[in-house]
Amino acid sequence: MIKYSAKLDPAIRASLGNIRSDFVEHAFVRFVHLKDALQNDNLPPQIRLLLLKEIFSIFDEIQAVYDIKTNFSNPKCFEGIFEFIVFVRNVLLHYPIFDTWDQINISPEMGSEMMRDRKGGAKTIQVHEI
Repeated sequence: MIKYSAKLDPAIRASLGNIRSDFVEHAFVRFVHLKDALQNDNLPPQIRLLLLKEIFSIFDEIQAVYDIKTNFSNPKCFEGIFEFIVFVRNVLLHYPIFDTWDQINISPEMGSEMMRDRKGGAKTIQVHEI
């Protein structure tokens, strides 16, 4: 079993405080562990979906505590990606009717309902097995 660790920069740790910093570090460790677990091609589809739910949720929670985009030279180029991650997380958690990733098909109506802040809502998104 691989042992993971994550440490925030001392300046970031000071700005976030110990509780939030500890959360972010533990969340990053779990995120990396899940990312590696998803590389296993022998995972049953139901387990893969559970891991995806968890990884999208962890990423969204990390982003809520610490703005990850600020670590990049051009944070604006990631806005659509981060928005998409939140959207997928919301589908996975608020519509627990799917057993596997390849069953998910998001209609424009569903996308618009879940992304009310977006002008015109979402376009049709079809998600395929990873």
